[in-house]
Amino acid sequence: MKKSNEQSLGDAIRSFLKQHELTGKLAEAEVVAAWSKVLGPAIDRRTVSIRLDKTGRIYVELTSASLRNELSMQRTRLAEALNETIGREIVKDIILV
Repeated sequence: MKKSNEQSLGDAIRSFLKQHELTGKLAEAEVVAAWSKVLGPAIDRRTVSIRLDKTGRIYVELTSASLRNELSMQRTRLAEALNETIGREIVKDIILV
């Protein structure tokens, strides 16, 4: 009897992403979208870049030193809110630069 080569669409997509090493970029895109949603347009406009490393740290470059100082006091709460918006734990820490 032949083996079935069938798999769910979700499994096929996950396999493709893993094979082509795109899972990190997908997670980074999810974090960027969540940042905009959680922090709103005013802070999003002052955000220059967001980068996610393999350990779950996001590096956020901001245009305002006072905003950077204010957000640094809320890093833990922000990470929790980002993960809740994404629906899984991606963000472990936030580094503001």
